[in-house]
Amino acid sequence: MVDNFIVLETARKELHQAICYFELYNRSTHFIKDFESQIEIIKNMPYGFQVRYKQVRIISFNHFQYTIHYKIEDTTVYILHVLNQSQSY
Repeated sequence: MVDNFIVLETARKELHQAICYFELYNRSTHFIKDFESQIEIIKNMPYGFQVRYKQVRIISFNHFQYTIHYKIEDTTVYILHVLNQSQSY
């Protein structure tokens, strides 16, 4: 079980950009609910997703083409990125 949940500044900015984009299409509320749903899954099952790279795990949104990249250290989950899967990074 995790005790702490930290969203890094890069992830905050990426999340903010996505929310602003979806506000243009009146979908930001749905996007935020989808994000919060995935956060709850991470809180309940932090080790439920395989390590993809450098101890980073990835969970996909249910209704949007976004993923959350996170790392677990001790009892803390660090949200590193919230990325759009249609973009090239």
